[in-house]
Amino acid sequence: GGTAAPGAPVVDQSVVLNTKTRIYHCPACELIRHCGTDCVTVDISEAVRRGARPCLTCGGTCLARR
Repeated sequence: GGTAAPGAPVVDQSVVLNTKTRIYHCPACELIRHCGTDCVTVDISEAVRRGARPCLTCGGTCLARR
């Protein structure tokens, strides 16, 4: 895969969406261990389409981690 041009949309990636809270997480986020059957893995575009917002702890994607 190539690198995205500046200003290009973020490459679609899998995130873990909590369907109850409508918050999406990086799959490595420690908080997803609490959500059990409420969590599903979807592309980030699908999470946003469902009205979800990024987790405040992980930023919603693993790319946001420092």
